[in-house]
Parts: sequence; structure tokens; C-alpha cells
Amino acid sequence: IMMVLFFLLNAFHYQTMKETFSTVSIRIHKNGVTLREIKNAIRDEEERDSTIKTSITAYKVEEHKVVREEHMDRERSISLYRIYGKMEQVLPMKLILGNYPYREDTFGCVLDKKTAFLLFGTYDVLGKKVILDEKEYYIRGIVEDTVPVMLCQSDEEKDVFWNLELSFPGEENGRTLAENYLLRHALTSEYTIVEGN
Repeated sequence: IMMVLFFLLNAFHYQTMKETFSTVSIRIHKNGVTLREIKNAIRDEEERDSTIKTSITAYKVEEHKVVREEHMDRERSISLYRIYGKMEQVLPMKLILGNYPYREDTFGCVLDKKTAFLLFGTYDVLGKKVILDEKEYYIRGIVEDTVPVMLCQSDEEKDVFWNLELSFPGEENGRTLAENYLLRHALTSEYTIVEGN
């Protein structure tokens, strides 16, 4: 009886979360969405007189990128997350030092603790500089993660993203709102919605 009761309570909790969860993850199958298209959708949505406020975060992952520290001439292969929006929505990582760069901070980055240690000999490296693709980034935050990772904000209009996080604060039925948002702005027609809960 206890097992059945436990199962029913979890099923009820899952259904409640599913109906009221306000963040929806979208994985795009073909072509991706450019930063320009995302900015246009955000602008159009702001001009629309709507009571539903939508926040959009986009990201893509580039594997086997090399980040370099120039003074000791050390480098490390990492998974790079190029993001437009709220970094904290992209990966479930614990921030142990500093902050996530805000959307306009295209020179800031976040490194995992081990990568920081291998590059600098310590992970207390806030404000220090690393180089990626001949561009300098300043470390704003350190995260605890099991894989080498770097997160930075995108500022390239031509960047193509394959993952979207749509947030509808205070709203119910995020899945339907996300589908309507994608359709209204013609962002993509081939995608999968990943249940946020």
C-alpha cells in the first residue's frame, strides 16, 4: 500500500509540475536559429501588447575548443557553450566563485574549477584573462563541473543556435505558450520540446 501511495503522490506531483512549469527547453533539428532571428523575435514580442512576458535564452555547444592562458602558455580542450541570455538556465552547475556574465558582457566568461586550476595553478582567478579563438575573455565566474567547460555570451549576429530555453514567468502551460511563440515568430518548424520538469 505504501508503494502505491508513493507512486500516486509522485504521479500527481509530476502532473502538477507539468501543467504549471514555466520554462520550456527546445532542441532544434534543422538549420538552427540565428542570433539576428532571436533578437528580431524579442523586439517583435516587446512591441506586441501582451500580458504574457517571455524570456528567451539560446545556446549552442562547440566541442574540443582550446582555451589558452598566455603568461604560462597553458591550454586546455573544453566544451564551449556560446549563450545569448541567462547562463544559469543552460547548465545545472553550482557557481562557486563570482557571477555569470550578463547578456551584454561579451568579454566575460565562466570556467569550470578544474580548467581554471590547470591553466593558472589555482581556481581563484576572477578577473584573469584567457584566450579563445584569438579573442580575450575575462573570467567572471567559476563553476563546479565534472567536464572541462567554458561559457560565454554570443555577440555575433550570424551565430546559429540549436537550443532555446523559453521562460514564461507566472504563466501556466509553458509548452503551449512555447509552441505559439515559435509559430508566431517563424523561428523553426522542426524541433523537440524537452519537458523542463
